[in-house]
This record gives sequence, structure tokens and C-alpha cells, in this order.
Amino acid sequence: MENKTKDENFDLIQNNPKKAIRKMSIPIALSVFFLILNSLVDTAWVSGLGPQALAAVGFITPLSMALAGFGTGLGAGANSVIARYLGGDNLKRANNSATHSVVLGLGIVIVLTVLLFIFKDNVLLALGAKDVMNWGRPFIFWVIIGLFSVVLPGIFGGILRSNGDVKRATYPLIAAAFVNMIIDPIFIYTLGFGIGGASLATTLAQIIFGLCPMVYWLFIKKDNIVDINLKDFKSDSSIYKDILVVGIPASLEEFVMALLSAIVNGILVITAGTTAVAVFSAAWRLIGIGVTPAIGVGTAAVTVIGAAYGAKNWSNMKTAFNSAIEMGLWLSLAVCVIFYIFAGDLASLFAFSPKNVALAPQIAESIRILSLYIVVVPFGLVATFFLQGVGKGLKSLVLTFIRELIFVVLGVLFFTFVMNWGTNGVYVGMIVGALIGSLIAYGVARRDMFKTIKKGS
Repeated sequence: MENKTKDENFDLIQNNPKKAIRKMSIPIALSVFFLILNSLVDTAWVSGLGPQALAAVGFITPLSMALAGFGTGLGAGANSVIARYLGGDNLKRANNSATHSVVLGLGIVIVLTVLLFIFKDNVLLALGAKDVMNWGRPFIFWVIIGLFSVVLPGIFGGILRSNGDVKRATYPLIAAAFVNMIIDPIFIYTLGFGIGGASLATTLAQIIFGLCPMVYWLFIKKDNIVDINLKDFKSDSSIYKDILVVGIPASLEEFVMALLSAIVNGILVITAGTTAVAVFSAAWRLIGIGVTPAIGVGTAAVTVIGAAYGAKNWSNMKTAFNSAIEMGLWLSLAVCVIFYIFAGDLASLFAFSPKNVALAPQIAESIRILSLYIVVVPFGLVATFFLQGVGKGLKSLVLTFIRELIFVVLGVLFFTFVMNWGTNGVYVGMIVGALIGSLIAYGVARRDMFKTIKKGS
């Protein structure tokens, strides 16, 4: 490479893909775990304000997921493109891709913040929070104000991961989540900010402990393989295209998941009322933690597969794909068993308030059923991450759309209304739909992998 040499992290990516995925997936999974745990703690503390406050957070959660998706999506685009250029020994193009990712992220942050601030009430209504608007407004306010503290670390993390620097891409996020857990009750109860205090505490923790360290490493210390140079930046539409081909679909995949949550919330309101949304919100956040091992493995695979694709090392690409599937499946199975056994204890996290004690048995039952969802997702997740790694972002998005908004929604509608299973039908439908969609995604990705190998050989 020009002027710089690959460090030991990137050497591992190119020389031992299986070990690289194992090494990278652990800190990534931990960061996702703490981010979701962070949201879970918000929910747990807010539940002390009553079922309406808990429901308000449940309605706004899809928006929070979608906003975070813009950062992680652009980060995935940056990760894929930079890793491919690094694998192909093109440092200049890798540097330009990193700089363009930052510029793109800043533009999106400005536009989204302004639009969401102007139309925040309309957004709340669209999310189904009509009955809890007074609870939703103070919470969503700081979610919007702190949007940059969610989007930019997602992009910066993608840049760092493309270098194999997973620790610095993830540890600040873990620190921010940990600090938020501590200051949450202070802002909500001690300082008397109520439900808005939960999102304010999260925003402050993300800025100070998540965003600031990454800014220092990337823009001041500058000790990474790639160099972000905003001073001499010159716009290049071809680089934007490379990033967005993966970044937009990856961002929209998060939106699809957020839309799915909103749809499920709407069906639950129709079938069982607002309380059912509060129960689902609590259980679904725990399930989100349960899928973190698969997400960690899949995210690590993007870098390893991207580097192998750029270097035309088909053996490494195949090894990375198969290792990610195997590792994700076994880890998910272990988490599923733990969640099923300790469902009652996990549900108690949301029942510390006398107002919510009655919800604990319902939450526990929801966790037991939805724990099976954890086992079916690795095939679909790794398949979409593989496609992102080789630059096929649109196909990744289409498969996510088919899995979540066709098979899962159809499954929910079938078991809820045709089979008349009520709330349990919602959960069973999600599991069955996700299983069918995931297997289809796996088949498509595997076929594409072998077609790529045959064409490149």
C-alpha cells in the first residue's frame, strides 16, 4: 500500500478469515448488546412512570431504530467499500471513500434533524402514539436533538472496522451505554425530568463517551490505515455511488425492521390494546439483546468478506461465509435456551414498579415464545451481511424486505386473525415468517457466492 502498511488486524483479516471473524465479532456483539441494553434500561426505568410511559417508549422505539439505521447503514457502506479497496491495495481510493462517508453523514444528520423537529407531532401520530402524545413529546424531543450522536458514531465505527480496528469502533459505544445506565434514574427521577430525562441522559452519554473518542482517533490522532482529509476534500460522485449502493439499502434495512415493529404494534393495539404494546416492547427489547451474537458475527463478516472480495481470494470469502453461519447459529441457540429458562427473571426487570407488577407474567410468556426467533435469524442476517460485503446492497435490502415485511407480516396476520390465536399468534407468526424468509435469503446468498467464485476463477 502507498505510504502505509497494513497493521496486524488487517493482516489477520486477509490471512485467517475464520479467526478474524471470531476475534472481531466479540467486541461488535458486545457493543450491540450494550446499545440494546442501554435502550432496555431506558425502558425499565421509564416503566416506573406507568404503563402509558412504557407504551410511549414502545411506539417511539421504531423511530429510534430507523435513525440509528442511517448511521449503521452508512457505516456498513463505508466498511464494505473501504475493506474492498484495502483488500485490493488501493489506499488512495480507501481514503477518499472514508472522507466521503463523513461528508455524506453530516449532510444526512442536518436534513433529518430539521425535518423531524418540524414534523415531530406528525411522526408521533404516524407511529400510533395518539393516546400517549403527552408522554411521547418530551421523549422524542431529545431523540431528535441527539440524532447526530447516533448517526455519526455508526459511520465512524464502520470506517474503523474496515481497518480491522474493532475495539475502537465498539468500546466507546459500550462506555456510553454503561454511563447512561447510571445516569438514567438521576435524570428521570432525581432531577425530575421524567420520561424526557431518559432520552436526554442517553444523548449526553453518547456525545461525551461515544462520539468524542472516535472524533479524536479519526481526526486528531490519525493513527489508522485510512486517512480522513476534510481540508482537501473534493467531491467524487463515483465514490458516493460506491458507498450508497450498500449504505442506502443497509440503512433501509433498519427502516424495514422499524416499520415491522410499528406494524406489529398496530396489530397488537387492534387485538389486545395499548397494554399489549407495552408487553411486546419489553419482550422485544430483550429479544434484540438475544440476536446480538448473530449481528456481531455478521457485521464482522462484512469486513472479512469485503477484503477477500477485493483481493479476489475466493477461498477466504467462502470460509468467512460458512464460519459466520456456523458461529452465529451456535451462539444464538445458546442464548435462546438461556432466555427460555430465565424468562421470569428477565421479565421482572420491567416489574419493579407496583404499577407494572401485573405485566410480569405476560412479559415472561412473550419472552419464552419469542426466544425461538433468536435461533432463526442467523441464516438471514449473515446472508444479508455477505451481500453487503460484496457490494450487493440492493439485493440485501430486497431479501430483508421479503423476510420481514412479507413473510413475517403474513405470518402474523395468518396466526392472529385466521387461526385466531390472538397475541400469541402475533409472536408465532413472527417466528414462522422469519424462518421461511431467512432460509430463502441464505439460499440466495449461497448461490451468489458460488456464482461469484465461478465467474472470478
